[in-house]
Amino acid sequence: MRNIIPIFKVFVKHWYRRKSTVFWTILFPIIMISLFGSIFSNTGSSMMTLYVQNFDVENGNATRLSQALIDSLNQTHALNLHYIQPNQDLTEALKGVSSPRALIIQKGFNKELQDVLANQSGDIPKIILKRDASQLIDPALGLINTVIREFSVYLQVGSTKSIITLQEEADQKGFRYIDFFLPGVIGMNVMTTGIFGAVSLNTEYRSNGVLKKLSTTPISKFEWIVAVQLYQMIIAFISVALIIGIGYLPLSMFSVKIALNLTSIIMIFGGTLVFPGIGMIIAKYVKDPSTADAAANAITFPMMFLSGTFFQVEMYPDFLKSVSQILPLTYFNNGLRAAMVDNQPDIAFTNTAILFAFAVVAITIGVLLTNWRDN
Repeated sequence: MRNIIPIFKVFVKHWYRRKSTVFWTILFPIIMISLFGSIFSNTGSSMMTLYVQNFDVENGNATRLSQALIDSLNQTHALNLHYIQPNQDLTEALKGVSSPRALIIQKGFNKELQDVLANQSGDIPKIILKRDASQLIDPALGLINTVIREFSVYLQVGSTKSIITLQEEADQKGFRYIDFFLPGVIGMNVMTTGIFGAVSLNTEYRSNGVLKKLSTTPISKFEWIVAVQLYQMIIAFISVALIIGIGYLPLSMFSVKIALNLTSIIMIFGGTLVFPGIGMIIAKYVKDPSTADAAANAITFPMMFLSGTFFQVEMYPDFLKSVSQILPLTYFNNGLRAAMVDNQPDIAFTNTAILFAFAVVAITIGVLLTNWRDN
């Protein structure tokens, strides 16, 4: 033990002196459990929009049981109900709505349910839920199922048998979760490439004295940052091309249905500006190359999960939604999906403008903070 303990102490010192190992061992698990715990433990504090179209009406009013079901949904205080009149076209009513979900109560629901309750022959009444098939997880789905099940049990005496069927139907666009996910992968890739590349590059050059020597050359800070941006841009576009190419391969398991257009290319270009700019800002405060990865991870991982890369931001608690609104990756992801998946050029343009505003701010701050003689 006299020899083992000193060796053990050496390993411990080596561990805590390397900030990247401290991040992956302690901070990363804390960040992950905090983020996913906040997302998936959301018990309904955030209102979720549900469109309701009730065709089961008599004399212009909803039938008793169909209205009772709607009231039960409304009493959850977690669903924000929007009513669509029976004579309205559902597709037109939901046009421009991001990730819509609509509950349709068909004609005859009240009578069919009464027949079942009276033990008469007849089909079990069916309710249709139309939702965005590109969303892998819909937090409202479980809640709607629970309300319908509890409503069904309430109407019966001494029986827990389900007498109402909830039928899901995918949207007519035919998009899948992979179509939602691929723009998120592009955003995540552009972000990590830009931030990690800029942080590691500047930290390495600072440690070996290259940045200090640049003060003796005619190279300006702006030229240096533009060169770094250009390099990161080329690397990012190569990586994005590979991602899109694999997703488009007709013989692959993906065969995505997204559209690559001018708006999405401009969005990607904006991303290749803003994230290296953020990396330059982080690099200003990172002196040791061993801490570069930890510093970049501390920024990229929370942004990755808070910006709707893997799941729609709508399912997040309200305080996480507020945080997501100040992150550039949120607008990058939203803009790419609007351009590549939803075919909503107006939303894509708005997010593109916001992303370029982030880029201008990041590059400006990067230029102001860069000082050759401080390195």
